[in-house]
Amino acid sequence: MKDYLLDTNIIHHFARFKMGISTPQSEKIKSKLSQISDKSKILICAISIGEMEYGYNVADTKAKADVQQLCDHIKNYEILSIDQEIARDHYAEIRAILFENYAPRNEKKKRRLTEWADPISDKNIQVQENDIWICAVAKYYNLTLITDDKMEAIRKVTNLDIQNWI
Repeated sequence: MKDYLLDTNIIHHFARFKMGISTPQSEKIKSKLSQISDKSKILICAISIGEMEYGYNVADTKAKADVQQLCDHIKNYEILSIDQEIARDHYAEIRAILFENYAPRNEKKKRRLTEWADPISDKNIQVQENDIWICAVAKYYNLTLITDDKMEAIRKVTNLDIQNWI
């Protein structure tokens, strides 16, 4: 039996499905859920809660009610926190490997000192900072990450099981 961690870009489709709202994406989620064990857990990372609440805070008045409904619905699911073990043993490892593989180098192939003070940007590594955290949580708990992102850089540097249900 496998358990699943939903990335933020999947959560709103999942929530719509659970609320009975039919969209092409929520129907795909429904189809995938029918293929997994009833005993499998669907989990959410605290980072995704922050991203969704941020979305609510910056949404225009017209969209606030929809975003609030989605935020309220996902609070019924198990939310995984981040602790020092996840930060130290998984986030730091993934980020360091991404740095080694994708950080820009100068003409002498040495990293610039400013890159140590200002960590690699998500543009250079093709992964947003919050996605590294979400991947670290998935890795720590040995979860399959469900995302609509390509995550090519993460796929290359981790053995994380990543699926796209959309």
